[in-house]
Amino acid sequence: MRMRLMLVLCAALALAVGVISGSSATTVTIGQIRPQFIAKADRLCAKLNVRFHRALGKFPFQDFDAFHPDLKTLPLVGKHFAKALPIRRAIPAELRGLGEPATGKQAWDAIRSLALQENAAGIKQVSVALASNQKAFVATVNQIHRLHNSAGGKATAAGFSKTSACGQTF
Repeated sequence: MRMRLMLVLCAALALAVGVISGSSATTVTIGQIRPQFIAKADRLCAKLNVRFHRALGKFPFQDFDAFHPDLKTLPLVGKHFAKALPIRRAIPAELRGLGEPATGKQAWDAIRSLALQENAAGIKQVSVALASNQKAFVATVNQIHRLHNSAGGKATAAGFSKTSACGQTF
C-alpha cells in the first residue's frame, strides 16, 4: 500500500510532462512521434524533474494514506505540495514551447491533453488538501492515477520509452 501511495503521489507531483519519455528507436511507424521530438521533450522533462525535486525534496509523511487521508496531516500534505505550484503553473507554457512533432501530431495532442489534465488535477489537489477536504482529495488521487495510466499507454503507443527521465517519473 505504501508503494502504491508513493506512486500515486509521485504521479500527482510529476508534472504533466511526465507522460513523455525518450526513445532510441530509429524506425517511426504511422502515429508515432519521431525520436528527435521525443528527445526534445525528454530534455524538458528532465529539467522539470530537477525543479520538482529541488522544490519538494523527499515526501515527509511516510505513513500518509492518500486513499484514506488523515484530517490532521492532509493540510500539511497540501502545504508540502504547494511548494511546487509555480512549477505546475508554468507547465502549459513549457509544453507549448516544445512546438509540434513532425509526425504523430494526433498522438501528441492526446498525450499533451491528458498531461495538462493531470497537471490541473495536481493543482486542484493542493487546494483540496489545504482545505482538509478528504473526499475531494481522494477524487484527485483517483483522477491523477487514471490520467497517468491513460497518458502512459498513449505515450508508449506513440513511440515513447519508459526508461528516460520522463519515463522514470512514473
